[in-house]
Amino acid sequence: THEIPPFDTHFASFVLYESAKVWPAGSVFEAVVDPGVGTSRNPILVETRSGHYFIGQDNGLFTMPEEKFGVKRNIRLDNKEYFRTQVTSTFQGRDLFASVAGWVSKRGFDPAKLGVELSTMTNLQFVESVVDPTAIIGQVMRVEEPYGNIWTNISEADVTRAGLTPGTSLYLELEGEDMELPYKSTFGDVEKGSPLLYINSRGYLSMAVNMGNFSEVYGITAGQPLRLFLFSIK
Repeated sequence: THEIPPFDTHFASFVLYESAKVWPAGSVFEAVVDPGVGTSRNPILVETRSGHYFIGQDNGLFTMPEEKFGVKRNIRLDNKEYFRTQVTSTFQGRDLFASVAGWVSKRGFDPAKLGVELSTMTNLQFVESVVDPTAIIGQVMRVEEPYGNIWTNISEADVTRAGLTPGTSLYLELEGEDMELPYKSTFGDVEKGSPLLYINSRGYLSMAVNMGNFSEVYGITAGQPLRLFLFSIK
């Protein structure tokens, strides 16, 4: 996909895991969201315990697949035999990573041929979703353009664990005020211009304004930590 916001490695890591989890063991993913292209960051291959392969740059992009699938080994891509003949400094997704992905997808290929194993990796920091007695805590993962819907990392399972059902509400604190957000099945369950909570197509709690733009109206942006209270805090 080219729908990842430019340079947004956090959301890219989230989407990469969400995409990879429905693919079988042995699947190979080349992923490039690389603000540091051509610099000293390591080119890597990650083999997970689930049997998936991820190829790209060591800038934290693979944090969520590593955490969710577990890591079997990380390999720094050193062996130029498996690169494109000419490697440019600004298009390594084509010249290096795509070439390596082709080799890895070849039946019987041993990734150990690509380079040395690494003991440490770059990891991004995510706010883990938590359900406590007073609130559901998570993080804004994406502003869905052009609609301004807010995607969170709070799963449908978290919502169920909190006891939220369609017709009930959560409360979002904004500028010292708490705003009631009714939990609904779809946008048309509220009046035009009214906010709501819903489960998006990937199974995560999201916020929207029916026929409006939640992000613009309420100033919520990607990366923000989020606390949705189970009752009014007034």
